[in-house]
Amino acid sequence: MRMKKIFSVLLSFVLAAAVFSTGPAANILAADDPQGQLDALKNKIAENEQKLASLKNEEAHEQEYQDTLMRDVQDTQELIDTYISQIADLDADIENKEADILLKENDLDDRKEIFKERLRAMYIAGNMTSLEVLMSAEDFGDFLARAELVQSVSKHDNDLMDELVANIIDIESDKQALQENLSEVKAKRDEMDQQKQALQTKIYDSQDVIEAIVTKQMSTQKAIEADAEMERRIQADIEAAIKAEEARRQAEAEEAQRIAEAEAQKAQEEENNNNGDPPAESDGGSNDSGGSGESGGNSGGSDGGSGGSGGSGGSSGGSSGGGSQGGSDPVGSVFIWPVPSIHQISSGYGWRDLTNSFHYGIDIAAGGGTYGSEIVAARSGTVTTVDLGHYSYGQYLVVYHGSVNGITYATLYAHCSSILVSHGQEVKAGQAIARIGNTGFSFGPHLHFEIRENGVKINPRNYVNP
Repeated sequence: MRMKKIFSVLLSFVLAAAVFSTGPAANILAADDPQGQLDALKNKIAENEQKLASLKNEEAHEQEYQDTLMRDVQDTQELIDTYISQIADLDADIENKEADILLKENDLDDRKEIFKERLRAMYIAGNMTSLEVLMSAEDFGDFLARAELVQSVSKHDNDLMDELVANIIDIESDKQALQENLSEVKAKRDEMDQQKQALQTKIYDSQDVIEAIVTKQMSTQKAIEADAEMERRIQADIEAAIKAEEARRQAEAEEAQRIAEAEAQKAQEEENNNNGDPPAESDGGSNDSGGSGESGGNSGGSDGGSGGSGGSGGSSGGSSGGGSQGGSDPVGSVFIWPVPSIHQISSGYGWRDLTNSFHYGIDIAAGGGTYGSEIVAARSGTVTTVDLGHYSYGQYLVVYHGSVNGITYATLYAHCSSILVSHGQEVKAGQAIARIGNTGFSFGPHLHFEIRENGVKINPRNYVNP
């Protein structure tokens, strides 16, 4: 019978150690699903890299378009320069024509004056002058010669006048043609100027597009680098958490083994003592031992919830009372609600269908008045962790509350806006230790609150309620 008891004690502790040691490493990682975050970050990085490649391709196309515009501007400028040169040549030709016209007009004016003077003289002298010229001829042949001379002078004057008028008309016609050509060239130059301005406007717009694309590229590159850094940190935290979990399992297994061996040794000693004591001596000592044991049992019962009762129960009662002494204050009665001003749970402990992940705590929030609300220690203890930059928890702290009935307790407070205590500081239940925030992997101000038994995250509602 005693051997069965020893075996059952050993088996129970070995099974307990197995339960603790075979739990998935994700238990300590899944408070905010780091692996899911890691996968999401990898997908996000891949999307951003595709986006960056698309932006670079878009920039290349835009740059090619801008280069085409620049070539068009250059060609247009060459045309403008050609037209400007033509305009300069036409202006020079027009100036030359105008100078020729001016000279011929002056010559015409001079000849007109001479002709006028001749006409005036002929008018004053009348036809007698010509008649005298003719009559003064010595013979008929001389008369005919003189008559032909008079007629020739008159015809020469008329021809000269006609020639001057024709020259002026030609020059005016050339001048008009040059003016028309000049107007056409100037119109083409103005058209090219407008085309050049339109091309330059397109170039400016294209440059704005390129700058916007480059800005997007820089932003995307920064996002990729930030996500890569976050991925690295998450991966490092996962690896560290796995190592910590392995160390915890090892420690728990060793502790379970030690307890099992101690209990087995204790059971063996009890069996040896019972087998070695004569019945009369056992009965004879029952009053004193029983009284002492009952007293010890009552003492243990008042604090630990178990105790001995008379006779042979004295020894076991005293032992149970002593074993429960370390847990003199029942656990459930000493944990308090961590946010006195808010009594609303926005997300409970358990499986989340929406995100397909397990939530290893409770979230406490109450809308707009949540941020900055005071967080208090749920139980007295020692601050063992203060982290101001965790990738998931953000600013968070852990308070260790010691051991009760062989079970260690700790509480975690995450996503804080500020932490009011420091590592190693002793805190009392109800003491302000932090303020609610929105740091880390969070989608609104709230407190993520956890209770851990022997390092295992349990439902906080087992101990606290709003």
